[in-house]
Amino acid sequence: VVSNASETSDFYCKVFGFSRQAEDEGEGNVSYHIKDGDKEVLGVCADGAFPDWVKGWVPYIDVEYYEESVAQVKSTGGKVFAEMDWGRRFCLATDPSGNPVMICEPDKEN
Repeated sequence: VVSNASETSDFYCKVFGFSRQAEDEGEGNVSYHIKDGDKEVLGVCADGAFPDWVKGWVPYIDVEYYEESVAQVKSTGGKVFAEMDWGRRFCLATDPSGNPVMICEPDKEN
């Protein structure tokens, strides 16, 4: 649940290469189904449609091109808080609405 579902869903589509499908929640509120191909991977809900819900989540998302995804965070209104190397690289960032997301380099052993 976020304050700007359009901007936030656009962030995830641009950073991770996902697509989105809008859902009219009524009273001018639009939420989005975020898909990786045909599989739904996230839901970005308009806070106006869900005013009493908890805001945000912390998804861990593996990306094929780590550096490019981190660069997209910065260029699409997100913020990078920390990058870590725990045998593979991780980037703790926030989207434009301030929700945390962990960008993960794929595990090279799998």
